[in-house]
Amino acid sequence: MPDVDLLVVGAGPAGAVAAWHAKQAAPALDVVLLERDRAVGSPVRCAEGVGDAGLREFANPDGAEWVSRRITDVVFQAPDACA
Repeated sequence: MPDVDLLVVGAGPAGAVAAWHAKQAAPALDVVLLERDRAVGSPVRCAEGVGDAGLREFANPDGAEWVSRRITDVVFQAPDACA
């Protein structure tokens, strides 16, 4: 079992961003991002609402098999009708 400085468990949006920020803040740290599934976001993809600019900050989605479609329109509705 290798020694690491920081182990982030779960490569969902929160884990991926936490690992990335930790490495940016302290490049000398040995940061490991651990995901139990074979692919990040599998079988449930939990980042459907990530904007193009935000996604490109971490990965290049062009031609990636894990991108199912581009979101072109969003409608927000507040439960109490207040926006």
